[in-house]
Amino acid sequence: MNDLLNSPQIIWLLVFTIFLGTAVWAYRHLRSYRKLVNTELTKQGHTLVSVETPPAYDTGPFPKIEGPYLQRRSATILGISGQWNTYRIVRYADPSGTEKSAWVRLRYEAFRLKDITWKPKIAPSTENDFP
Repeated sequence: MNDLLNSPQIIWLLVFTIFLGTAVWAYRHLRSYRKLVNTELTKQGHTLVSVETPPAYDTGPFPKIEGPYLQRRSATILGISGQWNTYRIVRYADPSGTEKSAWVRLRYEAFRLKDITWKPKIAPSTENDFP
């Protein structure tokens, strides 16, 4: 047992796990999700202006902690959870050219996009929106 705790293999495993976890967090946090956001805005008849990544752990108008706490979680692969939320600040233009801003939450479950939530909600454009 004592040999196992002093083993260099354990140290390398810990270093690798920390490195991998940090790399996955950075990828998820720094990714812009521009294509996904642009697709949703285009469906509503709006034009994407920019996508900003908020500071780490800033959830904007969304609650910081959501329940229930005992809900079923997706499996992890090498300690990487397949369930996470990511937030972005989106600037877009409506059909009349007025720039607006909204927060978007992208919710992933089982490593796939489950839903996209906007605050404030983005209303679909209508023919009356055009000048």
